[in-house]
Amino acid sequence: MTRHILIIDDDINHASFMMMLLEDAGYRCSRIASGEKALEKLQLDLRPDLILLDIMLEGIDGYEVCKRIKTDTKLRAIPVIILSGRSSIDEKILGLEIGADDYLVKPVKTRELLARISVLIRLRSLQEQIAQVEKLAGLGQLAAGIAHEFNNLIGGMLGYAQLAMLSPDNREMVMKALLVVEKSCFRAKELTENMLLFSTHTDQPEGQADLVSAVEHASVLLSSQLTKNRIGLFLHYGHSHHIGIESGRLLQLLMSLLQNAIHAIIENGSDLREIHVTSLELDNQVQITIRDTGCGIPADQRSRIFEPFFTTKGPLGGGDMGATGIGLSVAHGIAASYGGQLELAESEETKGSSFRLILPVFVRTADNPAPQAKPEPAPSATSISRLRVLVADDEQIYRDLLVDMLSGMGIRAESTASCEDAVRNSGQGSWDVIFLDYLMPGMGGIEAATHLRSQGYSGAIIIISGR
Repeated sequence: MTRHILIIDDDINHASFMMMLLEDAGYRCSRIASGEKALEKLQLDLRPDLILLDIMLEGIDGYEVCKRIKTDTKLRAIPVIILSGRSSIDEKILGLEIGADDYLVKPVKTRELLARISVLIRLRSLQEQIAQVEKLAGLGQLAAGIAHEFNNLIGGMLGYAQLAMLSPDNREMVMKALLVVEKSCFRAKELTENMLLFSTHTDQPEGQADLVSAVEHASVLLSSQLTKNRIGLFLHYGHSHHIGIESGRLLQLLMSLLQNAIHAIIENGSDLREIHVTSLELDNQVQITIRDTGCGIPADQRSRIFEPFFTTKGPLGGGDMGATGIGLSVAHGIAASYGGQLELAESEETKGSSFRLILPVFVRTADNPAPQAKPEPAPSATSISRLRVLVADDEQIYRDLLVDMLSGMGIRAESTASCEDAVRNSGQGSWDVIFLDYLMPGMGGIEAATHLRSQGYSGAIIIISGR
């Protein structure tokens, strides 16, 4: 992938030279002459892989541009190299203190500039990879417990289904079996949704997350570990907090901290096995404290706990747990990327530790207004009975289920096993609604919907997915 470098420089001659140099090295370049315009475009949708920033600009200078970039949660991850004719140590210190990733003095040596750019881009890519590795490592730790829970759900459903089949005339047994199946399916759906939320990756840092919902999602995913190790999870918050962070990221933060607490409690071996999650909202920030009754952190190790790959529990630390040593480091980085912070509040050996997570409160603006619910008129029984629906899904059980459900509502429904058939038959049956499975062998739901619209199909299209 060709990396994009943005040059913010009002000197056309210097900027043109830099663009020629970088394009010869294989980079894609663009130039913006003023700091104000650069910030405006960055706020909209411009996301370069690195910024070369001149200090002497018309309007706001490069220092101010760098400061605004590095204090913006959507932009702060972009590496910034300041280019300046000022060579004093005070100027360099000022540039680095406001967040610049590097400071080079003009005239810049070509080989040095290319080397610095390459290093910073590799570092950013590595940080993104480490975050994903930690997420996968967390999923690996959860897999055994969740597989165990799914086996229990499947075993219960299968057992009761067989009992109902052996006694089809026993209405009480049949109803009990159906209730068990329904309850188990809702539980499986909850587990699956939480796994998807935890594993989903997003490149956009903006978002809104509900703390109560995120803690509940985390407790569902960790329920097997908590139950197996007899650990109580206690939640203390008076109301829901809406936090300015993408929901998957908040869940990843909480999962890292809670798994760290679980490991500490297991290692301690004490009879008191508790994790307490407390939240407090102050000055447009939410303070989340996670306190455990674990083994605590030795004083000589507390300054290193947020270092990548530092651990005393997993193979890297000489232990036999599944700890990777990157959970707290990644959590610390995620918190910082959203303008927050993660710190060790207190710790006492054999007594436990408390971690304090501080994140900004979500502030609604003109760019993200509250969604307005639009009342939908209820369809009449007559209009429903006139509908013709086509269901395209390669899984027969879901095709049959949807057709049976729709038929039970008086709707005329048919099914097909492929999206290709749905596209070919779209004009023959005058379908009012077509259900398309998102992921199918051959043509998928999105591609089929595109074909249907291009052929002039004007009915409703509903994409269904297990994701």
